[in-house]
Amino acid sequence: MSNMALNYTMSNPLAPEAWVFSNPMTLKIFVSGAFGILSVLIWDILSSLPEEFALIFGRRFSFPTFFYCLARFSPVFFMSAHNIILTQKVGNCVGWVLSLNVFYTCTHTASGMLFLLRLRAVYAELPTLKWAFSGLWVIHAASCTLSFIAVHGLLVEPVDQCIPILQRPYWIIMFFIQAGYELTVCVAVTYKLCADTATEPEPLSFWWLLRRRKIPMSRLKARFLADSQAYFVCVFLIKTIIIIACFVGNDAVQLNCGLLDNVLISLIATRVHRRLRLGRRGLLAGNTTFTVNMATLTAPNFRAPTIEEQRSSQELSNGSVRHNYPPQGTQSNK
Repeated sequence: MSNMALNYTMSNPLAPEAWVFSNPMTLKIFVSGAFGILSVLIWDILSSLPEEFALIFGRRFSFPTFFYCLARFSPVFFMSAHNIILTQKVGNCVGWVLSLNVFYTCTHTASGMLFLLRLRAVYAELPTLKWAFSGLWVIHAASCTLSFIAVHGLLVEPVDQCIPILQRPYWIIMFFIQAGYELTVCVAVTYKLCADTATEPEPLSFWWLLRRRKIPMSRLKARFLADSQAYFVCVFLIKTIIIIACFVGNDAVQLNCGLLDNVLISLIATRVHRRLRLGRRGLLAGNTTFTVNMATLTAPNFRAPTIEEQRSSQELSNGSVRHNYPPQGTQSNK
């Protein structure tokens, strides 16, 4: 019995083999997905180290910075606890699973708060929607605590391996609420940044947003790609797989996809908030044809700049200001 237990111990608690179950098919699926997601996470951190230091250490520590650090570092502890539970001989299985639930809840609650700050910045002139989004975040945070009910720990003999077991109804409810909140963030941000009220005589309001009919496809595509909304597609796919696995009854796929979802949602939230706090509030990427500054976002009549305004702004920045001088040879003789 002791020899079998030693076979499940690993010297490196962050080894990739620690994140998978013993099923070969689950191993292949999860390893490929885990390395892809973690590669993106590492690339995001390394490619923005100056911004990370400027956000955490270069400014006064504030309420949003606390949630940013929580969303950034909770997945690391979550992966470590997940790894130890599946590979090590632990003496308190319930305690380890509770710690896993704590890190999971912290990651999703903090990420949801960062999304809420993003929504409140975009809808700054609509207090009704700001309060509505805040209420959605409260529901989202409450749903994350369902993980304490949905996931339990069990010691399986003879290797004393701590295996999490699932209560599927609570698991499904939790992921449905999370998917609804993230879908609201994705649609609300993309739609608001695509809206153009230049030709609308009525003031911008909540009912105006409901009556809005058409948005140019080119602008929708640019906003979707520039605002990191494509990451949400990956999250929706993972949550869909989790919900399908709940009905099929594959606990291994559910738990492993939950790990990928935890890492990816942290990546999205920290990326969005980092660029929001560092000044690029209108868009979250530099390679785009539109530029929206903070004055545009907080103006009473929000709208994206027209082509003429973009040209004039570019001319002013380049120093090529047009003057209404008469052409040579046409001046009147005095």
